[in-house]
Amino acid sequence: MSNGKVSLADGDSQVGFLITVPDEAAHAALDLILDFAVLELEFGITPEIEGYDRSDWLSFVTPIGSGSPPALDFDLGAPRVPIPLRAYPPMPILLDHHALVPGPAARLDEALHWQYRLSVQHQSAEQDTVELRVSYNQSPSSTAAAPDDDLFTALAQYTAVSAPLLGLLAGLPDWEQAGTDRRTALTNALGTYRTLASAVAQAWTTHWGQGPATAPAVPAIAGGGPVPEAIHRYTLGLDAEDGWYATLRLTHTVESGPDDVGLPEIVCVTEAGDRYDLTPVDPESCGCTDTDHCQCYAFPFQTVEAFTLLTCELTFPPVHVAAYQNASANARVTRNARLLGAGRPDTAPAFVYRTPTVGYREPVVPFIDITGAIPIDPWSNEPLAPMFAAVFDGDPTDRTIAIGARYEYTLVPAEPPVTALLPVVQSTVGLYDSTTIPTLTSALDGWSTRERPATTDGAWAFRLSLYSSLDSALRRPILQLKCLSSSLTSVGRRPDEPGPS
Repeated sequence: MSNGKVSLADGDSQVGFLITVPDEAAHAALDLILDFAVLELEFGITPEIEGYDRSDWLSFVTPIGSGSPPALDFDLGAPRVPIPLRAYPPMPILLDHHALVPGPAARLDEALHWQYRLSVQHQSAEQDTVELRVSYNQSPSSTAAAPDDDLFTALAQYTAVSAPLLGLLAGLPDWEQAGTDRRTALTNALGTYRTLASAVAQAWTTHWGQGPATAPAVPAIAGGGPVPEAIHRYTLGLDAEDGWYATLRLTHTVESGPDDVGLPEIVCVTEAGDRYDLTPVDPESCGCTDTDHCQCYAFPFQTVEAFTLLTCELTFPPVHVAAYQNASANARVTRNARLLGAGRPDTAPAFVYRTPTVGYREPVVPFIDITGAIPIDPWSNEPLAPMFAAVFDGDPTDRTIAIGARYEYTLVPAEPPVTALLPVVQSTVGLYDSTTIPTLTSALDGWSTRERPATTDGAWAFRLSLYSSLDSALRRPILQLKCLSSSLTSVGRRPDEPGPS
């Protein structure tokens, strides 16, 4: 810390210091406890020349501080000093993202939920925050709506030829002495340089035209019907102690849609490939003021070195496949935005830097495929209505399905039993409506009347497929349940009743 001067004139005065920080990337702010001791007194100040004042100095043998004399008070308090990092942050890297779908399910509810997982990689300074925008139910048209951005292409084209091109242009000072062939080569080089520079300038203006202070986002058109788009924003900040990462602070806000997604589980992966589960801890331990939308995660003690390349794997809570039919994300890094911390003034915009937004090209679409038997209510309890209500998450509007039924009976009692399946009815792909259940029930009742199947150890095995409400071009279903088993609980067949053929 440097020396400072304070005026003895009447009224308030300020004292300024210069602070040197050896590693500014490791400190977003410094908390100081200051004491001011007067070592010298400057007096007889008279202007000498422009920019220089002549003065005399008196040095004190004993420094003067607050209370000496009693009327003297140098109360500088305990300021928090922001330390902006004057360099653009590196770009975040979005690695894989995918849907985690259930395996074998014992209950219908267990088969209807999936989880979205993504991985983001970045080497953060203390001043950096990684901002994620997670979007569910993104319309397929939104991925094609992104504006053209050829900045990378323009820069790459220039970089590819810059070395030989600048070598040719180095001959411009000798233009007067150059021959015809040499002048032709220089003219062509100048034309190429002008074309490349103009392309870079235009692409640069297009890319940065709205300024860094805006919050760019991948354009998205909300899904219609029962699956409106839901957008959630997450901000990740890392806190270090003694050169090791201590906590990760995650804030969550809902931009649109219902607030039922929640906070993710987080695993951090080091550059060496070591994986560490982060443990949720008291939100106040990392400065969270809004505990409903902020969570602290603790690193294993002195295990992950601070300010190194780190990959964060976020696994979001389970969501219903009928209400959340795809997911995607984009990311950017903001530097110096909140140097003083939550609840304190924001950083001046001139010191805030943001990277461009990067995003996945296509959303993840889940495919839940359950082949094992899942029990539903017995046939005598009219199970179809509650089954469809569960599959549709309570909203049957604009649901495209295919439904089939088979008669299942036990051949050999065992664990599991050996069963046989006889096809009874199968629908084509179409919209669910008020006639779906009566039509299916009528078909099964008609078959039972004709065939008179055994009901002891017998069941209806329904095969149900649910298709996307967002993307009509998606041919495969998002949910396929191959054996929803509804037992036939009436009495067994009469002695003269023929068995199934």
